[in-house]
Amino acid sequence: MLAIVLDPTVLITTFDPRSLIYFFDMIGIIACSVSGTILAKHKNFDVFGCLLVSIVTAIGGGTVRDVILDRHPLFWMVDMSYLTLITISSLAMQIFFSSKLQTSG
Repeated sequence: MLAIVLDPTVLITTFDPRSLIYFFDMIGIIACSVSGTILAKHKNFDVFGCLLVSIVTAIGGGTVRDVILDRHPLFWMVDMSYLTLITISSLAMQIFFSSKLQTSG
């Protein structure tokens, strides 16, 4: 996020806004992946069903946007870190999420 250029005479710190936007994009991908996994676990899906629902939830909106705007290739086909992050966050949620919800009343 911050690039520090060391020069014998001066110390310059630069900030690239694209890295901040990419960071927020990854936070949004994690949030949507987690919400898709929670929904799939609540509906008693298996591991691969939960992964599929989390992928569709996390990258579905951006894919529709890219198709409407005729932007090819799709964003998640260029940068595989999206699918990697979705897979890791979905599997982590499946390990730590208890599908036995307690309801009152």
